[in-house]
Amino acid sequence: MRNADVNLIEIPENMDAAAAALLGCRFATAYRGIVHQARLRAGEWMLVVGAGGVGLSCVMIGKALGARVIAVDVSSTALESATRLGADLAIDSRGRDLEDLVDEIASVTGGGAQVSVDALGREETLTLGIHSLRPRGRFVQIGLFADEPRVPMSVVIARELEIRGSHGMPAGDYADLLALVEDGSLHPEAIVTRRIDLEDVPEAMGQMNRDELAGVALIEISPR
Repeated sequence: MRNADVNLIEIPENMDAAAAALLGCRFATAYRGIVHQARLRAGEWMLVVGAGGVGLSCVMIGKALGARVIAVDVSSTALESATRLGADLAIDSRGRDLEDLVDEIASVTGGGAQVSVDALGREETLTLGIHSLRPRGRFVQIGLFADEPRVPMSVVIARELEIRGSHGMPAGDYADLLALVEDGSLHPEAIVTRRIDLEDVPEAMGQMNRDELAGVALIEISPR
């Protein structure tokens, strides 16, 4: 395999197969975003907007690193998962305006989060993430957009905020992420809410489109 010595990642022998399956996308993407890009530190407040697979990974990694985490979503099921996985506060944003949400986050955090992450990729989630930061805060965009969003640059300038994008993680940077799993600080398999057969995939995809599910479905293919 071309470049296998560089691109293949050796995982510990005792690592759960479900944990290993989840590292390559959600957890690696979340880890690079909040550790390498946002430089999250223990004791800081981190806001995660969007509690899907990447958002829940951010919640878990943030807690493993000693941060205090707020998760925001419109799905009560997703917020229940965020709470189960360690979020200090889960906020349902359905029917609430931006000012109301920002005021609540500022009240809880004592002036705004140090770090915020848009794990969904919509203009309104980006806007909430930026407005919820305290001065000199760090915002990371992980969720991908269908269209180019407007960015509230007046807030960025006034509060001297830092904005970074994040997309995947190089193979050479996995060592620290794997160390968190090996020492028991991080349990990626906890994000798995159901295990399905390959024949169940079409139904599961439909449920995802209807926002009926939270967490991650793991497809198990039995040997024939």
